[in-house]
Amino acid sequence: MKQHIQLIRKVYKERRDTMLQALKDNMPENVHWTYPKGGLFLWMTLPEGVDSSKIFTEAVARKSPLSQAAPSTPLAVVRTPCA
Repeated sequence: MKQHIQLIRKVYKERRDTMLQALKDNMPENVHWTYPKGGLFLWMTLPEGVDSSKIFTEAVARKSPLSQAAPSTPLAVVRTPCA
């Protein structure tokens, strides 16, 4: 069991790091996100006036791991298993 947990933690860390790098490389400066040390989610804060429901709809169409915090809010949740 211990070996399995170590393997999963390594895989989740790699996924987290990949997601964080993709956000850094692709998001404008006025989008902010958390740097999770564990768990399955990171939170993004979108600029004022951006409707997260539109982004969520597009993410679903692209099979992206995005969840909506609440309709029409500047918060989005990215589901990515983290170390």
